[in-house]
Amino acid sequence: KNNLINFKKLENTVYDRVFDTTGDTNLLSKGFDLLNKNGELVIIGQPKVGSILKLKDPLKFIKGNKKNDGLKLIATDGGEFNPDKDLKKLLSICKKKINLFKKIVTDEMSLEDINKGIKKMKNGDSFRIIINF
Repeated sequence: KNNLINFKKLENTVYDRVFDTTGDTNLLSKGFDLLNKNGELVIIGQPKVGSILKLKDPLKFIKGNKKNDGLKLIATDGGEFNPDKDLKKLLSICKKKINLFKKIVTDEMSLEDINKGIKKMKNGDSFRIIINF
């Protein structure tokens, strides 16, 4: 419920991209309402199986409709990762592409320094950070 209250502060603002990590269909619906023309709603946290997502004015998705705002719904395909089976393959790919991996990961730090890492990312001083537990 607290998350819905926070949306009140955002209601008069629109965004090009809204990311949802909760999987809460009520919040997804609110996120859809915050999209600018050609905006994207990115679902990272998956809703429960059988849940219902209600969207105000879904015609904004349909091409050729005069109310089409070019909105997109993008869902990540997380899960279905079996560490026992898939981790060796993933590590092998990373080792073969180590130079690419080094470009993606810009910093490595301890969990105690996570706030410093977030600040570096916000300032644009870092791209991806590996946290050592």
